[in-house]
Amino acid sequence: MKKQTLFVVITWILMVSQVKAIRYYNEGDTLYVWAQSGLVLRDAPDFKSKKITSLQFGSIVVPNSHKETNGIESSLEVIPSCIYEGQNYSGYIIPGNWVQVFANGKTGYVFDGYLSKYPPPNNQDRKERDIEGYLIANYF
Repeated sequence: MKKQTLFVVITWILMVSQVKAIRYYNEGDTLYVWAQSGLVLRDAPDFKSKKITSLQFGSIVVPNSHKETNGIESSLEVIPSCIYEGQNYSGYIIPGNWVQVFANGKTGYVFDGYLSKYPPPNNQDRKERDIEGYLIANYF
């Protein structure tokens, strides 16, 4: 029962929270990878295209274009829709665009839903406080 309740609570939180992809960036900006498991740098703007390399959490990427003028719209379903106890849940989709970037000496495409202008916390900061505490202490 606890697992079911936890599932419903997490699903509800994700449905009502409005996490959005980075809205604005320009060619040459410094952006950071915020995906805990990293991002894949690909040779074309498609999740099925050839993998060039993996970019770790905290990696720096530099976009080769302005988001609004050259982004290829896409989205990533991170929680599939489902029916739980007779109720329909729409799941959760991370919006974003494919953007061509330069990273680790290579050029390719990444999904920008996991990019930020803010550098992520280092391992010590992540152990000492939650992400909200880190952002408040360092940027607000």
